[in-house]
Amino acid sequence: MSITLLRGGCGKITRQLDNIENNTRFFLTKIYVSKSNFWLRDFWYVAQKRVKKTARDRGFQGWNNVAVWRDFKPIYIPEDIWSHYLEHVTSERFTRRSQSSFGNQNWPMHGSVITHTGGSVPFAAHVKRMVRLI
Repeated sequence: MSITLLRGGCGKITRQLDNIENNTRFFLTKIYVSKSNFWLRDFWYVAQKRVKKTARDRGFQGWNNVAVWRDFKPIYIPEDIWSHYLEHVTSERFTRRSQSSFGNQNWPMHGSVITHTGGSVPFAAHVKRMVRLI
């Protein structure tokens, strides 16, 4: 069995899986599918970001709204795939999950919003320690 793995921009990476055990083949396939999901998600993120930038640069108001940027289809995405993507982005399920995720990102804990750049000590707790030390 020969499988050709493709990764955008890096060319073809060919792997021969003829002499590999079934367990190893299963795990390699699972890793490839996992990585390809990330590549696909990143592809759509970049495409949407470019389309929004085009709409913003052309002076459209509400450029972050799907109704505004839907007409700026990238040339490298076929029309039928673009229409399916727009249906997905405007679906009720996507909107609900997106709003829920956005709300979870800004969840205050211990008096401050926790971010990955804030360190292990919340900012409010750090301020209290600094006041005690002074």
